[in-house]
Amino acid sequence: MGAVWLGLACFICWITDTIALRDVQLIAPSAVKLGDTVLLGCKWTLEGNETLYSVKWYRGRQEFFSYLPKEYPFTRIFAQPGIDVDVSRSTSQQVVLREATRALAGRYRCEVSADAPSFHTQVRSAYIHVVELPPDKPTIKAEKGWYASGDSLRAQCSSPPADPPANLTWLLNGRDIQGKPIIQQRILPSPVVSIDAPYSHSRSTPAPGDEHNNIIFSPWKAFGPFVDTIQDGELLPSQDTVVLPSPRHHDSSLDEDATDPIPTAETSNKVASISQLSFMVRPDSFERGQLRLTCISTVHSVYSEQAELVINEERPQIASVLGTRDAAGGPLVASLLLTFVSSLFAVRDVILKNILR
Repeated sequence: MGAVWLGLACFICWITDTIALRDVQLIAPSAVKLGDTVLLGCKWTLEGNETLYSVKWYRGRQEFFSYLPKEYPFTRIFAQPGIDVDVSRSTSQQVVLREATRALAGRYRCEVSADAPSFHTQVRSAYIHVVELPPDKPTIKAEKGWYASGDSLRAQCSSPPADPPANLTWLLNGRDIQGKPIIQQRILPSPVVSIDAPYSHSRSTPAPGDEHNNIIFSPWKAFGPFVDTIQDGELLPSQDTVVLPSPRHHDSSLDEDATDPIPTAETSNKVASISQLSFMVRPDSFERGQLRLTCISTVHSVYSEQAELVINEERPQIASVLGTRDAAGGPLVASLLLTFVSSLFAVRDVILKNILR
């Protein structure tokens, strides 16, 4: 019986030793900008008499940095494309990467191992995106500068090229748009079309054979060109000149168990984003005779900019009691007034003659 209790006690001690490595956490940004310095953190807790054996960092399946406190030097670096480790700032609990490039993107793993006798190991991972931000803020254009309750308001928000393309959302007077707004969003591959290129009325008639050649999503044509409410007459590029890029395949590297392909420094994949909005204007759409449209452009958690457009309420004009003053009605009104004045003088003459008699 004593042997059983001794064995049970040894088993409990062994279990306690194997779970002495606790609370392993990987701290990493979900997205970084091109050229940024990237700080990766790996935190853990060792309990009892447990000591650290190693901390190893991987991008995909490839090790690029390790820290071994019982060896000299403590740190080791393994060359990987797109990864530039700042050794002077990297320790057992953090790794600093300089000058983020597109090749830096991927899934990162932190592997922490306790020393003998348990050699207990825990792994945490996180995916890091590298983004290229739009060079300018988004812009809003509307079909006209004033609307009345019951009108169909159409507006367009454009965000300059980014990689990945910016996500666009709409607000009305700082709140979600009520009712059933129609919102359609697409992306423009650069440099097929520039969203800032002026559009001339002389080009409204397409050249023979060009019409509908590049229409990918025909419902967009129903929106037609939009007029900037600040500069009347300036039109957006033709909606028929838009080409959508090939759909991006599912990134299998997001799967922790998948093997990441070796990243390469690719050329720019920046594309512009366009969102077109249509909704029925309601009486409560206006605040003090104006409605305020806001378009918010975001790229992951590293970019957020917005554009705002104020549109006036169109109110009915009160008709004049004297009638219209157009060119056609002017002579008629003048003739009637002359006849009326002449009649007054004739009546006056008749009254004076009767008095003198």
